[in-house]
Amino acid sequence: MITCLVCGAHNLANTLFCEECGHHLASSPESEKLAAAPPADRPSAQQAPATLHVMVRDSGATFRLPWGQDALIGRRDPQASLLPAIDLTDQGGLEGGVSRSHA
Repeated sequence: MITCLVCGAHNLANTLFCEECGHHLASSPESEKLAAAPPADRPSAQQAPATLHVMVRDSGATFRLPWGQDALIGRRDPQASLLPAIDLTDQGGLEGGVSRSHA
């Protein structure tokens, strides 16, 4: 079991993100700071924003999407009126093998 440093929830081994609050379970300075805070100062699952954060590893660009909604990840194609919610065109998507309608 892995205990989330942010909300204290117990997660199965090899889990990357907390099932309760969505926090990345790898140790980070900010999560260690939150873990040291008294429980009253920690965000609860009800306070956590319902947002999906997607980060492009190579560029560090971060995209935020409302949780629970369908979203297309890919590259824009104005001729086909294809404008994905997460457009990786400017993040080296073509060179990295991202299709126009990737995921």
